[in-house]
Amino acid sequence: MAAEGSNQAVIFAKRPDPAVTPDCMEVVAAPTPDAAAVKAGHVLVKTTFVSVDPYMRGRMSDAKSYAAGFQLGQPMYGGCVGEVVAVAADTAAAFAVGDVVTGFWGWARLIEVDASKGLRKVPDALLASGAPASLAVGVVGMPGWSAFLPIKHIAKPKEGDVVWVTGAAGAVGMTAGQIFKIKGCRVIGSAGSDEKVAKLKELGFDEAFNYKTKPMKEALKEYAPDGIDIFWDNVGGEATEVALNAAKTDARFVMCGAISQYNLAAEERYPIRNLVNVIGKRIHMEGFIVSKWAAEFAEASMELAGYVASGQLKFEETVIDGFENIPTALCGLFSGRNTGKMVVKV
Repeated sequence: MAAEGSNQAVIFAKRPDPAVTPDCMEVVAAPTPDAAAVKAGHVLVKTTFVSVDPYMRGRMSDAKSYAAGFQLGQPMYGGCVGEVVAVAADTAAAFAVGDVVTGFWGWARLIEVDASKGLRKVPDALLASGAPASLAVGVVGMPGWSAFLPIKHIAKPKEGDVVWVTGAAGAVGMTAGQIFKIKGCRVIGSAGSDEKVAKLKELGFDEAFNYKTKPMKEALKEYAPDGIDIFWDNVGGEATEVALNAAKTDARFVMCGAISQYNLAAEERYPIRNLVNVIGKRIHMEGFIVSKWAAEFAEASMELAGYVASGQLKFEETVIDGFENIPTALCGLFSGRNTGKMVVKV
């Protein structure tokens, strides 16, 4: 029998209207699983890091989407890292007490996780390198896959390509920009503060600008006077419109996100007025859901970990302390509070 104790969970309390606010989530007391009675096929995990990500905004809506939404009154869930504290007899061959693991599970301090649902060990090489285990939900996890795999399959960069990355100081944008540099591209990044711009320059971006103080149209004329070959869009709205005008013939547009639009009502969203450019410039514009390439996740993680180990791929994290601060951390994504990956340290 589960007993009430110090365990806590985060439940989905109300839908955004339209912005995500901390009271959309509630931290509640939860039953404490019995370490001596772990269900068959499961392991008991103590959560150490919780990932908060922009895609979660879509799961808080009641609109039909590519993935099941969060259910009101039920625990929220996402990418996590944790330590195994107990195993069922039939999972003992694959997992042991003390293993550091990652996967998708409910936001709780202590939780039974179905080992067949993508649970995996954090690579020993990553842990041995001294890098934080939180990278398993960052640059070598889903944000890393969301940069590496679309670059491979959609952007298909060539040496010398000119690339503009919006939202470049976020987890995916920062990783994508560095991978483009590894591939020999000239990379321009935009972000929302001078501090973030300085970080992008530190990471090796050829040019970076603060879109709040330098108009995007002017920046593109200055930094890419002959146009852009690749546009990596994390932001949407006006940035997409500017990119459509700056695109070269046969440009590739990787539509990763539109964070500037997520918290707006439909009638408030930016109206893109020049989509006709897709035709005349023969632009290849493609959105993606990274699970499309799930069969390549393990290989991508290995290559990304290699880039980290060699120093070619640097990472930046915004770490929020305290399980009770998960709601605030998630909301912070939409106000630009993070540089790099936003995680909560439990």
